[in-house]
Amino acid sequence: MRSCGKCYVCCDVPRIDSDKVNKPAYTVCEHIDCSLKDGYCKIYKDRPENCSGFVCTWKEGFGEEQDRPDLCGLFAFVRNFNGGIYTFAIELKPHAVFESGKNIILDMAWKLDYPIIISNYGKRPPDDNGDRIVVKSFLLYRSRNIRSTFLNALSEDVGIYVLKDG
Repeated sequence: MRSCGKCYVCCDVPRIDSDKVNKPAYTVCEHIDCSLKDGYCKIYKDRPENCSGFVCTWKEGFGEEQDRPDLCGLFAFVRNFNGGIYTFAIELKPHAVFESGKNIILDMAWKLDYPIIISNYGKRPPDDNGDRIVVKSFLLYRSRNIRSTFLNALSEDVGIYVLKDG
């Protein structure tokens, strides 16, 4: 496992509800202190399970060192949701999935057999319609119910499609 270093995207982007931390999405946690020398969390050793149990795909070893979320502009993670495993990525800057975050998305696509749902930069629920999905060629048939229009190829065998609404 990698070290987070100066990255604290997971302390900003997701909503956290626990007895120690209660923050809305896209709000920096009140326990973040950028003046600390060893990481940024003031309650790191005593943080709630929502925080201590979370690991982004970069920290799990996907992508290269420069693909850390705060550097590449793409925050990606795997989640158990509604009885299934889903991979998600949130663009932290415009077009990150095509540019600075492309490397980690391709690494995830090649190593995982799941489509990756991309939340567009600047879009937050409930106004996040028009999200995209990254799909490997051999998963096209299995993902027909969740993808629609082809947008662009990231590689010869990985494409980006519009995510179907509902």
